[in-house]
Amino acid sequence: ARADPDKADKTGVTPIFMASQCNSSEALAHLFAARADPDKAQGVGATPVWIASQNNSSEALAQLLAARADPDKAKELGATPVYVASQNNSSKALAQLLADPADPDKA
Repeated sequence: ARADPDKADKTGVTPIFMASQCNSSEALAHLFAARADPDKAQGVGATPVWIASQNNSSEALAQLLAARADPDKAKELGATPVYVASQNNSSKALAQLLADPADPDKA
């Protein structure tokens, strides 16, 4: 039996979420090869794109966007990746999101 790449812990955090948070390109490549869901949100709605945007994880964000992850998916209280990148001075991530089809009006 193979491991489930989308298996979450008790708070909803998945391996792809952690790899995105840590800007781990190699881990993301393995997870995408195993068909991990690039849009799977954790318990409060933060997606891998959201956490990569918060942490200015530009390599991870590039991989997520290339995998067609949703650049506009907001957390449960409405904060989008564009919003959190702006809030955290994540300039590389913000530039990537705005170059991609992210909608700045959803922030």
